[in-house]
This record gives sequence, structure tokens and C-alpha cells, in this order.
Amino acid sequence: MGVKGKKEKKARKRNVANELDTVTYEQQILDNNRQLARLRSRNEELELEAEKLKDKLLQLEENKADLTSHLQRILQRKVEEAEELQERLLALEKLRKDEQKANKMKIERMEQEFKTMENNLSAEIKLAAGKLNALEDFRLARIDLMNKFEEQEKRVAEQELRHKESLYEAEKSLIIGKAK
Repeated sequence: MGVKGKKEKKARKRNVANELDTVTYEQQILDNNRQLARLRSRNEELELEAEKLKDKLLQLEENKADLTSHLQRILQRKVEEAEELQERLLALEKLRKDEQKANKMKIERMEQEFKTMENNLSAEIKLAAGKLNALEDFRLARIDLMNKFEEQEKRVAEQELRHKESLYEAEKSLIIGKAK
């Protein structure tokens, strides 16, 4: 009985151990199956979310492409406008330079005309001043001559009066001399 009893004990132990292992394994299997189910459902959720994100990404890429093409068109328009404005600016600068050059020439011509006119007027003023001085001299000479003429007329009138008186006195003496 000794050997057979030991074998039976070992067999029982093995069976008990096997049953315990089996229950443990079954429990682990159940836990693993639950965890697997949870992971599968989470995996499905993540796959759905990934699909949504892929769709969003595609939509964003399409929007990005649309936006990029729109911005490129706007950029192209702005570049064309800038080029046109640059051309206009260059034309206006050239026009301004031409006008500035023309105005400079006009100013120089007007300054020359002004200097010429100033010189002519200065000469005319000197001539007029000379004439005025000559007229003033003439006026003074005329006044002097008029004064001399008036004095001479006074002397002639006085002399005439004296001649008349002396003639009267001579006639009077002659008449008185005849009458005597």
C-alpha cells in the first residue's frame, strides 16, 4: 500500500492541481475574453475615429488645396497690380522729371528776361533821371530867365517912364522957353 497510496495521492494532487489550474485557466480565459472584447470594441471605436479623422484630413487637404489656389490667384492679381502700379510710378516719375526740367528751363529763361528787363528799366530810369535833371535845370534856367525878363521889363518900364518924364520936362521947358 505504500507505493500505491503515494501514486494515488500524487494522482489526486495532480487532478486537484489540474482542476485548480483548469479553473484558474478558465478564469484567466474569461478575463482575457472580456479584455479582448473590450479591446475589440475600443479598437472598433478607434478605427471609426481614425476613419473620421482620415475624412477630416482629406477634407482639410481639399480645403487647403482650394485655399492655396485661391491665395495664389489673389497673389498673382496683387503682383500684377503691383507691376502696373510700378509702371505707373515710373511713368509719373519720368513725367515729373520732364516737368521739373522744363520748369527749370522756364525759370532760367524768366530770370534772364527779368535781369534784362531790370537792366533796361535801370537804364530807362537813369535816362529819365537825366532828362528830369535836364528839365529841372531847364526849369531853373527858365525861372532865372523869367526873373531877368521881369527885371528887364521893370527897368524898361522905369526907363520909359523916365524918358517920358524927361521928354515931358524937355517939352515943358521948350514950351515955357517959347512962351517966355
